[in-house]
Amino acid sequence: MSGTLNKVMLIGHLGDDVKMHYFDGGGCVGR
Repeated sequence: MSGTLNKVMLIGHLGDDVKMHYFDGGGCVGR
């Protein structure tokens, strides 16, 4: 799980084509 979450966080920080929205619950939605 940690590895996957790290990859998602990296993608979000890089501002890739996919914009990730994070919630306090720990979930995220990609647009």
